[in-house]
Amino acid sequence: MRLRSTCRSLFGALVLFVGGTVGLLACTSARAQDSVYLINDSTTVADLGFRFVDSQTLEPAQLELQIATAAPGFFETGWRRPLASVIPLFGKPGVYPFNAIELQKDRVRLERYYQRQGFPRASADYLVRYDSTSNDVAVLFTIREGPPLVIDSLTFVGPGGPPAGEQLAPALQPAWRRFRDRTALQQGERLDAFRLVQLQDQTLGWLRERGYAFADVSAESRVDSVALEADIRIKMNAGPQARYGQIFVEGAESVNPVVVRRELPFAEGEPFDQSELTEGQRQVFGLNLFQLAAVSISDSLSQPADSLVGIRVLVREGPARSITGFTGYTSAGGATARTQWTHRNFFGGARAFTASLQAQTGLGVVAQDPQIAYEARLSLRQPYLFNRYLSGTIEPFARLQDDVIERSTQY
Repeated sequence: MRLRSTCRSLFGALVLFVGGTVGLLACTSARAQDSVYLINDSTTVADLGFRFVDSQTLEPAQLELQIATAAPGFFETGWRRPLASVIPLFGKPGVYPFNAIELQKDRVRLERYYQRQGFPRASADYLVRYDSTSNDVAVLFTIREGPPLVIDSLTFVGPGGPPAGEQLAPALQPAWRRFRDRTALQQGERLDAFRLVQLQDQTLGWLRERGYAFADVSAESRVDSVALEADIRIKMNAGPQARYGQIFVEGAESVNPVVVRRELPFAEGEPFDQSELTEGQRQVFGLNLFQLAAVSISDSLSQPADSLVGIRVLVREGPARSITGFTGYTSAGGATARTQWTHRNFFGGARAFTASLQAQTGLGVVAQDPQIAYEARLSLRQPYLFNRYLSGTIEPFARLQDDVIERSTQY
């Protein structure tokens, strides 16, 4: 009776503290913790943990990302905290205030997160232990996952309900069956929102890589809340197979748009393939002329009625010219220096021209026989020779070497 009376008094005091919020903190033995009514605006969170009843599917690290309550990390506690303040590698220690209202919201956040992960009956609760000496609390969440929601059936359907594969060209039927049978979701597996969205994206990507640029994919689930089973229908409208339409280059100022277009693995009138956009972006960026290169579908340039996909190539030019240099010293070669001048669009066409000078002078050398060397080098690279897979480089040079082993001039 005495213990129950103590608990009721502690609970009532806390309710007054949070302004009428009921049931925020779990009450435990008065001997196990200090009075929770001493919690104030300066109270901090010292520890945060999770306890799982019956089963554990999700990791605590995942759950910590879903809640507002946070606790100090390993390097922010004990004797390590002063070190974290002075060592940049650890980062500055944070402040972790305790908020009873946010704690209640965290319970709801965890339950909703578990529901999205396929646990519709999951429940979360918490226990708070207060230490008046340090004015901090330890928070422990208790998770009961409950049974998962499993997939009873998964079907792909087209407009009106027929099998989705009937929309596709006959040559694609074998590849479609392989994709359908190897999907990320299978009968009997747990259904979560992320994997369902992932399956939609994979299906849409598969279609667009095979020319169906205007395809549309959505998902519909029918859930039996008693048996905890779900019937999943992936609705797929493939549309017509498309071809590339207008290719518009935006942001090219000193660079001719033709230079950009010739690096793309596709041209107007060719069959559309989504994967070629990524390859084209990589090729354009590889010219070393741009700080930004993005290749994407342009809705304003596309003509769905004619099955033509407009492409927008967005680039942002970087400095065309650059000069670098360094100096140093070695005991055998003495004072050394190197300088290099580069033009990344030499006379247009994305040609790269480089002129470099290097000198190992022997000045101030410590060794008895200094190693002296001078070198001048020119380099001209043509990135496109008849096609984007072939490039050519001319690199004349002259080198003078004078040391105990060799005295020579090379060209």
